[in-house]
Amino acid sequence: MIISLVSCSKEKNEGTNIGKKSSVAVDSNNINVSILIDLSDRIDPSTNPNPTMEYFQRDTEYIKAIEKGFLNHIKSKRIITYDDQMQVFFNPEPADPKMNELTKELKVSFNKDTPRTYFASVDKKYSELPLKIYNSAIKDGQYVGSDIWEFFKNKVKDYCIKDDHRNILFILTDGYMYHQNTKFEEKTKTHTELPI
Repeated sequence: MIISLVSCSKEKNEGTNIGKKSSVAVDSNNINVSILIDLSDRIDPSTNPNPTMEYFQRDTEYIKAIEKGFLNHIKSKRIITYDDQMQVFFNPEPADPKMNELTKELKVSFNKDTPRTYFASVDKKYSELPLKIYNSAIKDGQYVGSDIWEFFKNKVKDYCIKDDHRNILFILTDGYMYHQNTKFEEKTKTHTELPI
């Protein structure tokens, strides 16, 4: 099991220092947390049993821990400075529209107008919905896999990067990046695995 953490910030040219790069200050108090989950057959308890704790259960515990850290971070801030969000993704998206609806519910945002009762709502969602997603994938048995390579190539910038925020991406996977729909072209050859 691999948990990856990627934190991104931007650099740009300053008008007065042509040709020089300087870091743009990112308000580290505003965070944008994304969680990419791998719904491949690695989570199938019959194919890949784990006597200590099933992989899907382990994933849901990781997600709860991330959510707790996210909420603790927000609680440590002054309400007027709230501008934080958290979301869950999988790639490719499963055909079951119910699973896509569950991930939409897991996209949560906090701003200065967020009521204090919203914390309990977020905690409840993150305690229940990830397990529903995993159970639905296991019950369906049609594991779509996880195309991590394509996610980074085509989606991570639009989905997981928010200006003026510390952008954090967690990846819950076994590290196997092959997906049947990912192809790489090298001159006249086409590969279905990652180039080395």
